[in-house]
Amino acid sequence: MASSSKLTSSNANISGGLILPVYDSDPGDGSVSEIAYVGGQLKYYNNGKWIHINDSAADGLTETSAVDKSTDILVSNPAAPTGWYWIKTNGVARQYWVDNSFQGGGWVLVASHPINVSIPTLTYAQAAQSYSGNASSTYGSGDPKSYSVWVGLNGWNDIVTANNAGRNFVYYTAGSQISLSNIASHSRRSSWKWTGWSSTFQWNGVSALSNDVGGSTPGLWSYHIGNNYSFTTSDTDQDAYGANCSSAFNNAPWWYGACWDGNFWGGNGSGYANAAFWTSSGGDYYTYGAMYVK
Repeated sequence: MASSSKLTSSNANISGGLILPVYDSDPGDGSVSEIAYVGGQLKYYNNGKWIHINDSAADGLTETSAVDKSTDILVSNPAAPTGWYWIKTNGVARQYWVDNSFQGGGWVLVASHPINVSIPTLTYAQAAQSYSGNASSTYGSGDPKSYSVWVGLNGWNDIVTANNAGRNFVYYTAGSQISLSNIASHSRRSSWKWTGWSSTFQWNGVSALSNDVGGSTPGLWSYHIGNNYSFTTSDTDQDAYGANCSSAFNNAPWWYGACWDGNFWGGNGSGYANAAFWTSSGGDYYTYGAMYVK
């Protein structure tokens, strides 16, 4: 066992009792399942760390075992399924839905819209400035493909920054409420990268557009991002229209121009179909749409 700490005892045998190696501080790298007596505490080695025997390993399954980044989930448990996990954003453990099957796992759901399910009214503080999830149902429970979800934009940024995986974004639509990993059933799917938000939550440094399914660029990229539109909510009007576009569409938050070409929320229960639009405001909308970051 490599170590720069003081080794008090190196015996390990079973002769009337188990005698463990004893250290005054955490030793160096160990082996999985290795146990030692460190600074008066019983510890075990897992995932690159010496952990107190009474502490939970960081696996994201509970608030107290929240992971620092979504990509840590599969490091802790290579067989971890898609589901709800606790991830630290802005230093606080919060729940997020993570797809662990698509392209290496660790993909965090930041938006979900099944047809005819409206997103509730969200303030600018909730939809843009926060790190938390908001939903039309109980966020953090059940299957989020069955209800509308929006994660605060600062949460998006914190997740991708922590992962150091390239600041990836993916948007797909489908004819039914299917998962990100069910790629054979996607109607449209596009992905890109971005470097962060401006002070008004414009997309900065957008690059590497890939229209993976359907061969069509979404309006989010061509119109909203292409024109550098800021983010608008019913209480913070930053669009290019004379009135508040969010208020015109049942208070749905979005990067409105005057007002939209391919709004994820569509009419949100007023005017246009209450569905995820890929382009325009005509018939290019779908039964389900979702957005993920990694």
